[in-house]
Amino acid sequence: MLRGDEHQEHFIISSLDKKLPDDIKDALSIEDRWKRRYAIKRLSKRIAANSVSVRFEKWMPSKPEDLELSKIGYFRILDEQFYKKDDVGLDVDLKNPPSGSIFC
Repeated sequence: MLRGDEHQEHFIISSLDKKLPDDIKDALSIEDRWKRRYAIKRLSKRIAANSVSVRFEKWMPSKPEDLELSKIGYFRILDEQFYKKDDVGLDVDLKNPPSGSIFC
């Protein structure tokens, strides 16, 4: 309510934990909703340790899909071109920015 015309999206950095996207797929494929919920909850520390948040404002030309490699359920997987694990971390090309305010 206080943030105005922006929303925040969370992206999982799969290059930091290669097995995490598959583990999320496995957890989301569980039929029983409570077992599925607890399976995702067991992954929560790994998800938190391997994700970044990006704020997008309505007036910005870029959308969350511009940074997304794929989507698993409600989890967005960050395209590896935007993350340099041995360098600066989240790296958005300033010559061709996807826009958005980046907060880590």
